[in-house]
Amino acid sequence: MQDARTYLKARAPFLAFLGFLGAASSWNINPAPTDDLAGLQEALGQGDLLVNGVAWEPSRGALGDLVLGRPILYEAAAADDPNGRLDIFRAFVRVSPEGRVIDIRSARNLTGTKSASEFGLGSRGDLAWFGSSAKETPGSVTFLDLRGEVSSGLRHSLLDRLQLGISRFLETGTWRGIGRTDLFSAGVPLSISVGDSVSIVGENVAETIDPRELFGPPKNSPLHSLIEFSPRHREPVHWLHFAADAGRHLLGSGAIAWAEGRAFSLWDNLQQATYSVSAGKPSSPKKKSPPKATEPANQVWPPADIEHEGATSDGKWQPVKSALLPKDSPLFYRTVLHPDPERPYAELHLVAFDMRRLELGIGAGYEDPRPDTGPPGSGQIPTDVVTQVVATFNGAFKSIHGQYGMKADGRLLVEPVVGAASVVIDRSGSAGLGTWKEDQDSSSFVAFRQNLDPLVAGGLPNPEKRKVWGDQLYGSGVAVERSALCYHKSGQLLYAWGTEATGESLAEGLARAGCLYAVHLDMNPGHCAFIFNAVQSSEPLRAQGEPLDARMRVSGTRFLRWSPKDFFYLKTRGGLPSDRSVEWVTAPGALPNAESVPAFFLGKKTVGGLPIEFDRIQADRLRFEVWPGGGESIQNQETPAPPTDSPLIGWGLGHRTRGQRTGLSIGKSVLVPLHRNYANVLIEDGNLRILPPAEPQTEKEGVTIVQLPTLARDGELLPASRELGGNRRRSAMCLDETGALLVARMEHDTPAPLAQALLSLGCSLVVEMDRGSHAPSVVKRAEIEAPTEQADEATFLYGYKAPLRPRTHLF
Repeated sequence: MQDARTYLKARAPFLAFLGFLGAASSWNINPAPTDDLAGLQEALGQGDLLVNGVAWEPSRGALGDLVLGRPILYEAAAADDPNGRLDIFRAFVRVSPEGRVIDIRSARNLTGTKSASEFGLGSRGDLAWFGSSAKETPGSVTFLDLRGEVSSGLRHSLLDRLQLGISRFLETGTWRGIGRTDLFSAGVPLSISVGDSVSIVGENVAETIDPRELFGPPKNSPLHSLIEFSPRHREPVHWLHFAADAGRHLLGSGAIAWAEGRAFSLWDNLQQATYSVSAGKPSSPKKKSPPKATEPANQVWPPADIEHEGATSDGKWQPVKSALLPKDSPLFYRTVLHPDPERPYAELHLVAFDMRRLELGIGAGYEDPRPDTGPPGSGQIPTDVVTQVVATFNGAFKSIHGQYGMKADGRLLVEPVVGAASVVIDRSGSAGLGTWKEDQDSSSFVAFRQNLDPLVAGGLPNPEKRKVWGDQLYGSGVAVERSALCYHKSGQLLYAWGTEATGESLAEGLARAGCLYAVHLDMNPGHCAFIFNAVQSSEPLRAQGEPLDARMRVSGTRFLRWSPKDFFYLKTRGGLPSDRSVEWVTAPGALPNAESVPAFFLGKKTVGGLPIEFDRIQADRLRFEVWPGGGESIQNQETPAPPTDSPLIGWGLGHRTRGQRTGLSIGKSVLVPLHRNYANVLIEDGNLRILPPAEPQTEKEGVTIVQLPTLARDGELLPASRELGGNRRRSAMCLDETGALLVARMEHDTPAPLAQALLSLGCSLVVEMDRGSHAPSVVKRAEIEAPTEQADEATFLYGYKAPLRPRTHLF
């Protein structure tokens, strides 16, 4: 008996542990109705979801599966969703040693894409995958590394590792999380289907690949030049931001908003009290309405100094001097205002961008905005432009604060909200600001970002009389760090950073500065940052950053790579065209104004053994004119005097003939009657457009119309393009979707290859540069071959120097 007591006493801890396991295994039991797949799916759905497919993750061992549960991935749609859109979920299934499902715990939606559908869930070993499809989003495949997120290789402290572990657990249910890599097409149209294998079909490729092989190291396959991988990466954030995000997850956004509002309100009261003691109570001057500015000013760069009251240094624009910026004429100017009479110490810092020489880009964070339409953003600037980046700055509110729309890198992430203040990038690269309208089509933009109502519209502050400018109960009365982006009356863009700004004072200050339209961006300390950058290389990333103000406590490379939130970036204009099917080089010879911004490019491409040459010119860099040649046989018509300045480039168009009476009019002077069968190259105020055949245009002063045969229309070749003729030097031209003028030349007996090549470069309407005489194509460049020495018979299309204008607009 003594031996039995001794035996039991020695093993009491083990017996107690077994008792705990028994109690835990019987707690809250919710077994599957049946032991087959249908029973498991019903249990996973729990009445609210319709489960489609499942994929077990590797077992944790019999004991782990019993106590902690074996992880499982599954596709499911909300039972009340009429469209049956699927999301990918993860749960933990407690399994008995006999393989019976005991219960299901900790179900998490890993995708949550209400406007997309995930499909083709599969797994083998430690790798799982699925596809995503949605409008305005190229097909994609997401790979899940079930072993956990891969470390960046950076040394993280114990506290950082704790934060990362908590974030992963809240998102996925495990401390190590799930590694994630998204596959997209690299700027070419591809059809992607996913199941046990991945099928990728494009114009010149059709492959079916084992997902494990596709996810492995890049192979020497044509496919790998058409796709790109975007691995998800997570870095620690400021602990206050982490606490707020975790609090929203656990307590809800309302509780955190209340706490933030209380904290910021108390700090604001303390600031005002401290200032009143140290400086005396300031007089509160009557607010004056800012001058209404609805017309762009003549002065483009730098902006004119701002009218102001108060400190003499306020409103005076000064060039930004930084070792990280180019040494030639300044790309940025800055000034400061004090727009809040109740807080004279509050500063509004303004940075103006020279949008003649810069382009705006929009990037999506890897965590936010949380997408509705597929995989999240990459959190980094595209590698092919990152070395051109000279500045980066913060984006707008998190998705939970309004779910405002966003599109980046050509992918729609969150549907646009009608009435929201918006920043858009169109296909020409022009940045626009305006309020989103009901009839606007998001597919016409390559990127956009929305937030709240406009701070300024038509030069008026807060036109919608909004009261709450943030997710706090104290609305516009809360003075915190705030930021904004504005379209200035000079046509340039401005970034604004207020140190202690209310929504009202920020709007007043921007209107005073001459903003015609302004969008509220992010707010609160640590979220607002403007950084000047110099990037030497992308792989590996070698870059430097310098914040606008030392009080912006941010890393200098915060937005270059692995940004959890959305952001904007500014890059220098120029660089070779992105189309990879053509070998592009910068053209020699004279250039338009601002030679630091290339405008002319030459390209070569071989199609079926036939060499094709290309000119590519950004059309807004030139002023166009047409000068009729002697072969037009113009009688009893007064022709205008030729331009006095010298053209930079000229293309021969031949001349009309008796058999092909292509029209020509200069102003109200009809040199050759216009005909509805020909396309119209229309030049007005030096700007060039190409219109398809239709009823003849009306002649009017300041407008030149030269007609040419149509080779392709609406993206399709016309029969005329395939007509055989003599083997000669031919040329064709078009305007692509970015506004670039493309001219193609080759020697052949039909213009069809030229038209097809231009269609492949993004054109939809292509015309032949031959008015009927079948003369060999001619192109002449200043400093190469003087374009003024034209053939007497041919009509010429000329391009002259034009002022470099900001690529911005209001909409």
